[in-house]
Amino acid sequence: MDTRLGPLPRVDDPWVDARRVDEGYDEGWSEPTRWTPHGPVEREDEPRRGSRLPGLDGLRAIAVTAVVLFHLDPSLLPGGFLGVDLFFVISGFLITRLLLVDVAATGAVRRGRFYRRRGRRLLPAVAVLLLVVYLAGTLIWRSELPTLRGSLLSSLGYVTNWWLIFDHQSYFAATGRPPMLQHLWSLAVEEQYYLLWPAVIVALTAAARRRGTNTPPEFRRLALVALLLALASTGAMAVVAIHTDVPYATDSSRVHFGTDTHGMGLLLGSAVAAWTAADQRRRPLAPRGNRLIDLAAAAGLTVLLWQFTALDQYTAGLYRGGLLLVNVLAAAVVWAVARPSSRTGRLLDRPLLRGLGQRSYAIYLWHWPVVVVTRPGLDVHGPSWLINTARVVIILVLADASYRFVERPLRAGAWHRTAAPTLSGTPLSGTPLSGTPLSGTTLS
Repeated sequence: MDTRLGPLPRVDDPWVDARRVDEGYDEGWSEPTRWTPHGPVEREDEPRRGSRLPGLDGLRAIAVTAVVLFHLDPSLLPGGFLGVDLFFVISGFLITRLLLVDVAATGAVRRGRFYRRRGRRLLPAVAVLLLVVYLAGTLIWRSELPTLRGSLLSSLGYVTNWWLIFDHQSYFAATGRPPMLQHLWSLAVEEQYYLLWPAVIVALTAAARRRGTNTPPEFRRLALVALLLALASTGAMAVVAIHTDVPYATDSSRVHFGTDTHGMGLLLGSAVAAWTAADQRRRPLAPRGNRLIDLAAAAGLTVLLWQFTALDQYTAGLYRGGLLLVNVLAAAVVWAVARPSSRTGRLLDRPLLRGLGQRSYAIYLWHWPVVVVTRPGLDVHGPSWLINTARVVIILVLADASYRFVERPLRAGAWHRTAAPTLSGTPLSGTPLSGTPLSGTTLS
């Protein structure tokens, strides 16, 4: 068995599905290739069909569930906000692999092509969300217009996090209704990373060409740069937290929202992707070694879930280096789970978890507007468990509609391709979701 992650695909290989290369790295796809000093070539001992990196959708499902539970009611999962950090690690890992495909195949990052892919992947669903929220704010919740205008403008420029900082908005404490687009701060951090990180890779690639260095070993240098930047981001968070006495004297929103102070997850994911791409050794690992890595992955995931329950926004150590440790653990779990031979990854790749993970982007987009207009005891009255159940159903219905009718058709390049995987035989069949747009589908 192979200890490395699935190898990077050759984008010039006629056996690689172009659409899979375009969109597949958000879904965790890999192609059977191996590295040589002259670049990637196909492995003769592996099939030509592409294989998925197992378990990443399952990790996405865990991350988005944690975030939604925290926003429904922080007492349900006090550390659920850390799910965003798990998202950051996964995104940094997959996006860096995607960028390194171009470097391996062409010797450069085709940034225009990369940004077109990102736009096709992310913008349509956000555009629909912004339109619906704008109409809802102007027609129904008119009291939200003062913050809605700022939210919309900052969202269009993917600078929501900085608008929230300069407008002194709080992530953890709010008087009145929070901004209806506040949750887009994390997408803003990712988009800013998409602008800066390819430039770093371009600079390192140009330096490697001048030195005449082979590409795979140069990826180790990229991993080291990502690690150093992650440490710098952690240091920036600690300096601000100590200087302003977070979370005692001041709110932690500045260090939580800031790209400079909350970039360690994206960068650690990038470091893992770059290091594994640089590793040309294809030495098989004994079954016992694979079992040990699987046990370590399961233990790491268990500790990560425990952190979701044991930590909260008042844990001062998080802002003084602790968040780096959370992200290091998340990065280790992502690496271990994404190995093709990972049994833990296969357990996380069950239909329900895979389905939730595939819809995690849509769930994240739609959950927050639903949460802020259905506050128990303020907007809606009744038993809190019933209200939260109804909120979850509404979120899943909206997310499924977005996934089916916006994301999938536009990513495939046609509006008429709206079929989605079914959920027969999973725990959702026969639940209250039957009869809704979610019935018979996977939350993927």
